[in-house]
Amino acid sequence: MLESLVQRLCTDKGFTSASDVALPSDASPPELAFLGVRSYWRSIMSVGLLRADHHTGEELAALADDLHRFTRALRPLAGSVSSTRLGSFGLFLLIFESCSREQIASVRSLKRGSAWRKDYLVPWACDLHAGRVHAHRGFPLVMYPGRRYIEASIRGLAG
Repeated sequence: MLESLVQRLCTDKGFTSASDVALPSDASPPELAFLGVRSYWRSIMSVGLLRADHHTGEELAALADDLHRFTRALRPLAGSVSSTRLGSFGLFLLIFESCSREQIASVRSLKRGSAWRKDYLVPWACDLHAGRVHAHRGFPLVMYPGRRYIEASIRGLAG
């Protein structure tokens, strides 16, 4: 079922499977349904997808830690503007058949990193049944690919 979302992320948004990219030696990809990487305005973006219905909060927290470490390790691939090195940023899409308020709060607590250090990971709870994305809170206010794009994509999955 996620194959359609993966194909859209690769075709429409230019993500490449992390397994097909020359990664820094310390970039250890976590085990997810899909892990994609792309350059975006000279920063490095990663997106991880996981069907999360049967995972515990502890398992999801450990995966968020692993994905954040992976995202941080991609920073050497980022470009520069003038003498400022750009960052590496990750989006963790946790796909649920249906999300409870508790699951949404738990997913939002998985945010890692810092915009100041230019290495953050933001988690989104994707509710297939409702066709909604419950995004992280606070900064950054937007993320690539955007919430509306992901919502349109998961609505297609639910149908």
